[in-house]
Amino acid sequence: FGDELKDKDECLTQYNRDYKSVYDAVIRAGFDKHAISGPHVFISSDQEDMYERIEEDDRYYRVKTRLIGYSYRGYASITVEATEENYKKIWQALISAEGTFGFDVDFQLSREDEAEKALLEEAIKESRARAEILAKASGAELGKVYNIEHWFEYELTRYKSIMPEISSYRDPDLLIPTYNPDDIPVECSVEACWRLS
Repeated sequence: FGDELKDKDECLTQYNRDYKSVYDAVIRAGFDKHAISGPHVFISSDQEDMYERIEEDDRYYRVKTRLIGYSYRGYASITVEATEENYKKIWQALISAEGTFGFDVDFQLSREDEAEKALLEEAIKESRARAEILAKASGAELGKVYNIEHWFEYELTRYKSIMPEISSYRDPDLLIPTYNPDDIPVECSVEACWRLS
């Protein structure tokens, strides 16, 4: 959500109106209210610098700043399972809602804990195998591990809306857009220290 208006209260009024329209449409589409997070809104002042020419050195100097209005940017999030049926329901809910807004689609891991556990197990096995090679090459025996640190991260796959206003897409005969997410890169790093004997 976002716009430029003359008054702060106007910004809040319009944002609340647009958010409620989207919220009501999503609820009508059958989604649980807990799937919606927000609202979040940020308001900033729009200012214009005024300049005056000083004839002695033929230069312009800023003499004051004039308030010309306010801008607001806001957002809300809908978190659901990534299925074609849910895409369809959300798309149809958004084109039925009144207001001016755009939207993005993010894909993320649904079972992050499971992915982290599986990768950690593999990383620890690989860490031990390499440590054993180094220990053997140095003529030592691998002992117990006495310190392990690990990092787990992945990248969101994002599809940014190309439309500044969804109002121009409110034709019910338009095809529902398809989103085919790329694979989500997942990385797990392990740093282990082993005792040698």
